[in-house]
Amino acid sequence: MFSYLQSMNAFEIIFIVIVSLYLFGKYLMPILLKLFVKRMQKKMFGQEFDFNNFTNQATNPGNNEDATINTSNTKKPSGNSTNIGEYVDYEEIK
Repeated sequence: MFSYLQSMNAFEIIFIVIVSLYLFGKYLMPILLKLFVKRMQKKMFGQEFDFNNFTNQATNPGNNEDATINTSNTKKPSGNSTNIGEYVDYEEIK
């Protein structure tokens, strides 16, 4: 096998690499992408995902009594907020 590769010129090697990448992208990549998407869907939603229940929860948020909102009192920065800097008038140079 290696003696055949040594006898090939650079054009033949580049041609084989380009054709193999083209065939991989055209035939194998869509299959691999579908398998990847299906696996991710199973990971994200589980095998039994109830879409109707999901939309009901999203449209009726008042039914969820477990939700809590934590607020903290943050202090406003002290100091004079009107003194933010000096105004600089720029002139356009043509």
